[in-house]
Amino acid sequence: MKVVKYEVLGELPDPFIKEDGSRIVSADEWKNHREFLKKSSVILQYGDILPEPEFLDVQLLGPPEFGALDTALIKVTTGKKSSPVSFTMVVYLPKNYERGCKYPVVIDGDLCYKYAVQKSHNDYYANNGIIYACFARNELVYDCAWRKTREEGEKGPIYDTYGKDCTFGCFQGWSWGFSRTLDALIKFGAVDLRYVAFTGHSRGAKSALLAAALDERCTVCLPVQTNAGGAACYRSHLFAFTSDGEEKRSETLEDMALNFPHWYPEEMCSYATKEAELPFDSHFLKSLIAPRHLIVGEAEDDIWGNSIGSYQTNDAAKPVFEFLGVPDNINWYWHKGKHSYTPEDSKILAEYLSALSKGEKPDLSFNCRPFEEYGKNFDYTAP
Repeated sequence: MKVVKYEVLGELPDPFIKEDGSRIVSADEWKNHREFLKKSSVILQYGDILPEPEFLDVQLLGPPEFGALDTALIKVTTGKKSSPVSFTMVVYLPKNYERGCKYPVVIDGDLCYKYAVQKSHNDYYANNGIIYACFARNELVYDCAWRKTREEGEKGPIYDTYGKDCTFGCFQGWSWGFSRTLDALIKFGAVDLRYVAFTGHSRGAKSALLAAALDERCTVCLPVQTNAGGAACYRSHLFAFTSDGEEKRSETLEDMALNFPHWYPEEMCSYATKEAELPFDSHFLKSLIAPRHLIVGEAEDDIWGNSIGSYQTNDAAKPVFEFLGVPDNINWYWHKGKHSYTPEDSKILAEYLSALSKGEKPDLSFNCRPFEEYGKNFDYTAP
């Protein structure tokens, strides 16, 4: 990637500023301050937080007993008793799985994407003693591509159940599925709740990041190439050449408001072309994960994803992790290639989560800061 221009529209807001304008000074204040950050980085951006379900029913479709085979197919029915929501999940068990033992778990909402069922990914989890559970988020909210009206996009069982009570974009519905998948797995008694990871790709990565911010049972979050509206930076626009010489630009809030108006509430879409006026940026959402673990994955040729903005907001969130005494719990990396979830991404997450579960310090050699190579073409300054 050769950077042509990195356009910065304004300074990033300070994540330590409280609602009354003062600044938090101790870690004891973080819990209350975290609730304030939710108002902007979650509710303004994604809409109302969906409620806990009234009930949860888990049906094992096969095999006849959980753990009898290395793969299980499960139907989850939850939500309101008067208006239930159902979705499907597939669970891949680790090698040498033993009933009665508890294992780390990775939850992924991208059962609608090919990579989620590929052996080249699943083997990393199986070989590291990790349960890998995938659910189909598009069963909760239909994954409507390139809809021009909000009404066309707000479709699916989640809207049938909660649409009259809450105002929300589709990411709230998709992220809700991560928590319900974890609820379902807990019913089988095989999950070590100290080691729970959420992951996903693209719009699935946005969903995983939001789910991790909201559900503090998540220990590690690895969103892979969220593009705008997730880990990237609203206040920066990237213009660059890919490694094969194609000139591209990064996705903006205006792009999403025009092409996917159902993704975000109307108030959020009103900031299109006015990103500098947002009371938050992506570092707020990342900060909500502290003091837990966040690893943000990007790709060199995914210009649309604004990898530099993603790095910038990681830098801006790191002081929060430092403030809470866990500076090594926020990480960022990129690899060669375009917009895709690769086996390398699964390898990083599997080995990181496995190290935590063994009481070891994770290998952070995947971290990198590649932007110096641009020299005069790009002058990067941390916020």
